[in-house]
Amino acid sequence: WIIDSPFRSSVLRLEEFFCVENLTYWGEVVLRSVYFETALNLTRLQIANRIHELETGEKAKDMSHLVPILLPLAPVDPFTDQPFHWDASRETFYSVGPDEMDDGNSIRYSPTNGSKSVGDVSVWIKE
Repeated sequence: WIIDSPFRSSVLRLEEFFCVENLTYWGEVVLRSVYFETALNLTRLQIANRIHELETGEKAKDMSHLVPILLPLAPVDPFTDQPFHWDASRETFYSVGPDEMDDGNSIRYSPTNGSKSVGDVSVWIKE
């Protein structure tokens, strides 16, 4: 993790709050929580994008077409506090994942591999 990343900062704040000396597994708990928050936000984006496509005949290539018409606020990537990225080839939004490296959505992150795993987070909605 990059030391000053939002994800790392939240883990450090939780460690201070609980005053626990050995939080080996706590980081994994927080990581999975952030992963599921990311997946939920991406699912919301995908649903809004599908509604936009049904209404206009084309997918939105950025969130400006979806906010505030279909979403009240633009969701941000919880791992970076930045906007989600757009994968034009797969026509989907994605997160850079816990490694905070943009792999162009070519490597899928799996939460079962733990916090040291590389890859981006994305969701697909079957049409």
